[in-house]
Amino acid sequence: MAMVQACGVRKATSTVVIGSARERERLKREAAKPVMTLKMVTREAFEVKKTGLKADCKAGRWMSPIELHVLPKFVRIPIGEIDQTDVKRMLSPIWRTKSDTARKVVSRLR
Repeated sequence: MAMVQACGVRKATSTVVIGSARERERLKREAAKPVMTLKMVTREAFEVKKTGLKADCKAGRWMSPIELHVLPKFVRIPIGEIDQTDVKRMLSPIWRTKSDTARKVVSRLR
């Protein structure tokens, strides 16, 4: 009986250790992934969108409101940490003075 209990304890302990090692490996892989920022995501979206824009001048104009009004405020913030309050705070200075630009920014960020 004592031998069975000892094996059971040993087996449960090894399972926890293996589970912990797997968890550490998973966390290590997640830490190695690059943190996606808004700048990275908008650049990727622009590259996809650029092929559908008719001329080079339109391609430059598509990205310029984002580069001027959005990216400077969210330079190194991971995209998962940006919420509605941050977007509202970013848009509020231009919403009254440059409402067309603000609308373009909102539509392009969707």
